[in-house]
Amino acid sequence: IFVAGIVGSRLHYVIVNIGDFFDACFYPEKLGLTEGSCAEVVMVWKGGLAFFGGFILAFLVSIAYLKRRGINAWQWSDIIAPCVFLGLGIGRLGCFSAADDFGKPTDLPWAMKFPNLVGYPDLENVPIHPTQLYMLAKDVLVFLVGFVWLRKRKQFHGQVTFVCIALYSFLRFWVEVLRGDYRRGFIFKADVLSPQGPDFLSNAQLIAIVLFLTALLMLVIMSRRSKPVPSKVS
Repeated sequence: IFVAGIVGSRLHYVIVNIGDFFDACFYPEKLGLTEGSCAEVVMVWKGGLAFFGGFILAFLVSIAYLKRRGINAWQWSDIIAPCVFLGLGIGRLGCFSAADDFGKPTDLPWAMKFPNLVGYPDLENVPIHPTQLYMLAKDVLVFLVGFVWLRKRKQFHGQVTFVCIALYSFLRFWVEVLRGDYRRGFIFKADVLSPQGPDFLSNAQLIAIVLFLTALLMLVIMSRRSKPVPSKVS
C-alpha cells in the first residue's frame, strides 16, 4: 500500500504537470536550465504528490493482493478505508502549514492571510478561504461516517468503503470550487460561481465525479449480490 501510494501519487502529479516535465527533459532552456534531466520524474521532493493517484493505485493493488491471498477484500477494506481518510485529514495540516492548496479571496470572518504563497504574489496577505482546513473537516467527517456510524450498521461488506469514497468525492468536488491556486491542473476553466476565479473543471473534480459515480454503482451492485453481514462482524 505504501509503495503503491507513493508511485500512484507521483504518477498523478507528473501527468497533471506533464508539460513542465517534458520541457525539463527535452527543452531545459525553456525553464532556464543548462541541461535536460528526465530524472526529475522520480524526484518526489521536487514538486510533490497528488492524493487521488495514490489512493486509486493503492486501492487497486491492495484489493488484488487480498483476493489473490483468498482474503475477503471488501471486509478488510471496510476496516481500513475510514482510517485512510482520517490520515489524509491529518496530512492537510501539513498543507495548511506550508500554505499549499489555499483558497480564493473572501471577506468571511474566518478568512486567513498567508505571507508565503509561492507563485501567487497577488494573493499574499489577502484574506482567503482556508480550504486546507475545509479539507481537514471533510476528511474527519468521512472518517466519522464510516468508522463510527456506518461500520456498526452496514448491511454488506464493501458498503463502508464505497460510502466513504462517494462522500469524499462529493465533498472534494465542492471544496475545489473554493480553491485559489488557479495554476493547478484544469481540464478547462470556467468561472461560474462566486468568489471570482476558475470553478470548473479541475482534474481533481473530474476524478471526483468518476469516483463518485463508480462508488454509487458498486453500492448498487454489491447490495444486490452480497450476503447480509452477520451481527457483530466488522
